[in-house]
Amino acid sequence: MATEILRPNEVGDLTEFNPQPGLGEANYEDVDEEVLDSEDIVYIGTDDADFNAIDLYGLGNHSTGSGTINSVKVCAMCDGQAEDTTVNLKIAIKTGGTLYLGAEQGLIFGSYSEYSQTWAINPKTELAWTWDDIDALQAGLNSYAVYVSETAEIYLAQIYVEIDYTETPPDTTPPVITRLGDVEETIEVGDTYNDAGATALDETDGDITENIVTVNPVNVNVVGVYTVTYNVSDAALNPATEVTRTVNVVDTTIPVITRLGEATVNLTVGDSYEDDGATASDNYDGDITDSIVTVNPVNTAVANTYTVTYNVVDSSSNPAVEVTRTVIVSEAAVTAVTQKTARNLKLLFRNRKVGR
Repeated sequence: MATEILRPNEVGDLTEFNPQPGLGEANYEDVDEEVLDSEDIVYIGTDDADFNAIDLYGLGNHSTGSGTINSVKVCAMCDGQAEDTTVNLKIAIKTGGTLYLGAEQGLIFGSYSEYSQTWAINPKTELAWTWDDIDALQAGLNSYAVYVSETAEIYLAQIYVEIDYTETPPDTTPPVITRLGDVEETIEVGDTYNDAGATALDETDGDITENIVTVNPVNVNVVGVYTVTYNVSDAALNPATEVTRTVNVVDTTIPVITRLGEATVNLTVGDSYEDDGATASDNYDGDITDSIVTVNPVNTAVANTYTVTYNVVDSSSNPAVEVTRTVIVSEAAVTAVTQKTARNLKLLFRNRKVGR
């Protein structure tokens, strides 16, 4: 159980008591002391048997209270002087625009006494008091004569409101973040990435999804492993356990090799050979011609069929489809013609010799 005391801090809707003469203060300033001061009062002085007056004071907003309000008690310290006079008091409050008066209490003359009234619920709503009700509450005193034989004076030196409440236990339960979608996602470099996000619920605050702080460093144009984080705290500053998502931006597209020149080259033994080479491009790395590994076994001194190969791998270790060139090195055809001619000449010479 806890208590908060509220004291007058502004003029209320009814001002029918008289301020203490000579001070020039508003009525509430004469009754707002924390310690009773019988020299600082508002009062009613009358010889009218029908007098009936009410003073109300604004209380301002509460400052420390929180939780469930159990009751509202208004206390007034009053005295008076008169002979053969009967005066009654009623504690007054105004809530929701309506004035309510407490039970009738007879004023005792000769010394200051406490007069009080407790309301367990708001008489306007007939429900438990709320802190908004308290912030709009006015409190004061109703004084009226039952019998006056001569001039009477009724003094109000202090008034305050005591709020009795049960404190709400501190909120120490953190909210819970729920990741939407998969814990790990893989996308191709250059593709679009739309994060699925997360939701957050708190035992006290309810749905606080809109308060989630998401840090999303994913760059779809750069291969890498990225971590998206989700964090949130509730109104009591309890942080949720961080939730994450891993996003892999990968390059699985193979590079492409383009052969320069002919697919098949024919040479004669002894010819010189300079390979035309090839180029290579990759969707992520761009021009990777300099990375081509060329295997060129061609020996133009030896007749044979040779295969030149071109291979390349991009920065993500994706190998291109191998490209080849066939180089055929043949014996010189002129050598065969010379031998045949020699044989023919030898036969011709032999025939001529026989004919002689």
